[in-house]
Amino acid sequence: MRKVNINNYFRSFNGLYVAFVFSSQVFGLLSISQQTWASDQSPITLFNQGTTMVNNGNPPGAVRCFDQVLASNPKDIDALSGRAEAYEKSGKESLALRDRAIIEE
Repeated sequence: MRKVNINNYFRSFNGLYVAFVFSSQVFGLLSISQQTWASDQSPITLFNQGTTMVNNGNPPGAVRCFDQVLASNPKDIDALSGRAEAYEKSGKESLALRDRAIIEE
């Protein structure tokens, strides 16, 4: 195994240390682990994240979370309601109305 000098990966910038990663393989591994992590989240965790995103002003992120919940249970009333709220905050009234209509069925 090759030894790596960690100092080669750090440069000083106004007293702050910034890591430079030069290997595209590292980025590939990071993106794979992030995708795995996201897909391993439970519907409850995704719902909670979506609710937090709506409340913190990130409706597009919230829609993505609620979409993942609805992929496993398309009739989840709480997720439909949360996604409708996120659509409303995004100015997408027609999509919000569609979700509200599904809830009323």
